[in-house]
Amino acid sequence: MKRLIAFLLFFYPLYSALGGSWKWDSDLSESYQQVFRLQFNAAQLKLSSVTQHDQNNIHVQYLNCKIDFLKAFISEEDTEYQKFKRNKERFDAMIESSVEADGYKGYYLADVNLFSAILRFKRGETVGAAIEFRKSYKLLEKNEARFPEFIPHKLSLGFLHSVIGAVPENYKWIVRVAGFKGSIKQGLMEIQSASLKIKSESSLSYLKQDAEMMYLLVKYFLDNDVKTSAALINKLGEDESSPLMVFIACSFYNAHGKSASTISLLDRNDNLFDKEYYPMYYLQLQKASAYLYKLDKRSVDHYTYYVTHYKGNSFVKAAYQRLAWSSAIVNDTVGFYKYMAQIKNRGSTFTDEDKQSQKESINPIFPNVYLLRARLLFDGGYYLKAQKELSQPIQNFPTNKDQIELVYRMARIKDKQGETERAVEYYSRTYEIGKSKTYYFAANAALQLGLLYENKGEYKKAKAWFLKCLELRDHEYQNSIDQKAEAGLNRIDS
Repeated sequence: MKRLIAFLLFFYPLYSALGGSWKWDSDLSESYQQVFRLQFNAAQLKLSSVTQHDQNNIHVQYLNCKIDFLKAFISEEDTEYQKFKRNKERFDAMIESSVEADGYKGYYLADVNLFSAILRFKRGETVGAAIEFRKSYKLLEKNEARFPEFIPHKLSLGFLHSVIGAVPENYKWIVRVAGFKGSIKQGLMEIQSASLKIKSESSLSYLKQDAEMMYLLVKYFLDNDVKTSAALINKLGEDESSPLMVFIACSFYNAHGKSASTISLLDRNDNLFDKEYYPMYYLQLQKASAYLYKLDKRSVDHYTYYVTHYKGNSFVKAAYQRLAWSSAIVNDTVGFYKYMAQIKNRGSTFTDEDKQSQKESINPIFPNVYLLRARLLFDGGYYLKAQKELSQPIQNFPTNKDQIELVYRMARIKDKQGETERAVEYYSRTYEIGKSKTYYFAANAALQLGLLYENKGEYKKAKAWFLKCLELRDHEYQNSIDQKAEAGLNRIDS
C-alpha cells in the first residue's frame, strides 16, 4: 500500500481562469512533459520564460507546486517539504481568489491537497493526512457534480476509488471517518473512460501518458492482472526518457522473477543517472536487488551507493539488511553482523521492508544460508537453482522456523513452475504449521492460495483464503500482505 502511494501521484494534469491567468501555450505543454520526466531544471527554465510575459499564470504556479511535491516525495528531505508547504500556501491563496475555469480551479485545489496529504502520510502525520485526503476527495466529488464532462478530475477520482477498495485494515478508520466509497472495479472503469476521451480529443493529448500510466499502476498493484500489466510494461515501461516509467518497469521485473531484464533495462538507460534528471536513487536500489537475486557481488556496490547518497529514509534499513545478506550468502559472519548493526542508525520504519529489517536488527541471527540463497534465487526467477538449494539433508534445516520456511519456499517454487497441485499442498501445509507463529509464511501462503483460486475462477475458495489471510494478525509484512488480500476481496465482491 505504501509503495503504491510512492508511484501513483506522479501523474496529474494542467490546463485553464483569474486572481491569475489561465492562458495555456506550447511552453507549458513542453514543461509539463519535462516535469513528468523529472527534468525539473529544464522545466523551471521554461516556466520562467512563461512568467516573463504572463506573471500570474496559474498553470505555472501549479506546475511549480508539483515539482516541489515530487522533490519532497522522492528526496524525503525536510528542506524540500518545507518549501512545498510554503508554496502550497501561496498557491492556495492565488487560486482561491481566481475565477472558475470549466473545472480546473476545483481540480487544482483538490490535486495540491492530495499532494500534501501524501507527504504528511509518508511523514507519519496520519491524522493530518486523513483530513487533507478527505478535503481533496470532497473537492473532486463537488467538481464532478458541477462539471460532469471535465476529464482530468475523472482520472483523480478513478485513482482514489481504486485505492479505497484496497485499504488494509489498520488504515480503514481513515476511510470510515472520511466517508470514502469506492472499488477497484469502479476506479478502473473511470480511468478507462477518461482515457478514451483523452485519446479522442487533441486538446487533452498531454494527459495520454498519465492516463496510461495510472491504468497500468492500478492494474498491476491492485487488480493483480499480471498479463495485462506485462503487456502495458512492454508498451510503456521502457520509455528511455522517463525515470518513473523505467522504475516501474524494473519494479515489475524484480517482482516477477525477471531480474535479468532489470539489469538489461538499466544498462541501456544509464543516461537516467545524468544531472539532467532529478536524482532517482531508487533505480540504484532496483539494480542492486537484481544483482543480489543472482547472488552477484556487484549488488554490494549499488546498495552502498544507495545508502551513501540517498538522504531520505525509505528502504535504507532494508538496503543495509540486503548488504548483510550479501555477506551471509558467502558465509561472511563478520560482514553480516557489521551491516546488521548499521540498520538501527539510519532510515525509518515507514515501509514493511524497513520495519522487518529493524525488527531483525534488534537481536540479529545469522540466517540459514540454504534458505536465504533459495529465497534470493527465487525472487530473481532462477527457480531450478533455488530448488537445488533446498535439496539438502533435513538436518540442514534444524529450527522450527527453518522447517516452516522450507515448506513455504517449495510452495513458491512449485507455483511458479506451474505445478499447481503440489503448490496447493505446500501452501496448505505452510498455513497449518505456521499460522500460530508471527512469521509471514502462513499469511502469504493463504494470500497466494487466494490468488491461485481467483485466477482459476474458483471465487468461493479464493474468498475463503483471503479471509484466512486477514485473520492472521501481528505477523511480518502485515500491511503489504493485508493490502493484497483486501484488494482480492474487493475484486471478487465488486
